[in-house]
Formats: sequence, structure tokens, C-alpha cells
Amino acid sequence: MKETTKLFWKDARDNFLSHIGGWIVCSIFAIAFLGFINDDKQPLIQLAIGVLFLIIYSFPVYGTMWRQGYRDLNKQQFNRVQKDVTRGFRVGLAAAIPYFVMVLLLFMTKLELFPNFLFVFRLLNAEIWPFINIINVSPWMPEFSWLQLIGVGLLTMIPAVLSGCFYLLGNHDIQPWNRLVYVKKKDVKTKQ
Repeated sequence: MKETTKLFWKDARDNFLSHIGGWIVCSIFAIAFLGFINDDKQPLIQLAIGVLFLIIYSFPVYGTMWRQGYRDLNKQQFNRVQKDVTRGFRVGLAAAIPYFVMVLLLFMTKLELFPNFLFVFRLLNAEIWPFINIINVSPWMPEFSWLQLIGVGLLTMIPAVLSGCFYLLGNHDIQPWNRLVYVKKKDVKTKQ
């Protein structure tokens, strides 16, 4: 039991570090696309940039979580662990604890118990920055409604959901990138 708990937190730490890798790349892109991200008159462009950011962000997270799922698949085949489809989501939630702390601070900002740190929040969540701006582009927290604030809080769940999905792909030995690149040929007969 102790070894399993230790492995769980190691996996959560690795997942969080992969989040940081994706965040660094998205932060660079966010600064480069700042003019488009903050343009509230073009939500379709913000949506397209947001999808691009999630794709860019997902590469390091995909690699880490897929390997963890595949490792557990190997352990399951030798009856060392039982199949647990929620493990990836739980690891993702554990890795997202710093995100939840930031959301708590955002709620405290809305209640005026903490200074406005909305720009810092957006930058620290660069992978979802365009989606936050679709909800409300204002730099001041008091201009957000409570419903918009809850929407922003729910957006921070995206990394945990992605982690769980990527874990499941590894746990079922599904590699979408390989399926896109390599095409199976049907019974090609060799010349004799």
C-alpha cells in the first residue's frame, strides 16, 4: 500500500512537471499572440488560438501520461495491479492542486480579500488563456460575474481531464499519432 501511494505521488509530480513543460511553450505563444488573445471582438480567432494552445500544451502531458498508462497495462497483464480506469484522472487532479489554489485565490480576489492577480492567473494558465478571454476579457476581477468566475474555475480542470484521457490511451495501448502517420497495408503480396 505504501509503495502504491509513493508511486501515485511520483506520477502526479511527473505529470505536474510535464504540465510545466507545456505551460512554458504556451506562455511563449501567449505573449506572441497577445494582440489576438485580448481582442474581444473576434471570439472565433480566440477559439482557434485556444485549440492551438491546447494541442501544443498536450504534447508533453500526453507523453508522460501515456507512458504511465502503458506501464500500468504491463503490470495488469502480469497481475501485479488491478485495472483502474480512474487512476489517470486522479493523478491529473493531484497534479492540478496548484491550479486549484490559484482558483481559490481568484475567488478571494472577487471577494476583495486578495489583490487583483488576474493577469498573473492568465499567464500561469497560458494553455487556457484564450478561453478565459472568451468568457471575459477584462483585466479586473470585479468586472467578472460569479457565473463567469465559476466558468474560469472549471476551465482549470482541462489539464486534469487531458491527463486522464491520455492515461486511458496508454492503458489501452492506443497511439493516435502512430495511427495518423503509419497506414496498414492490406495483404501486400510479395513478388516471387
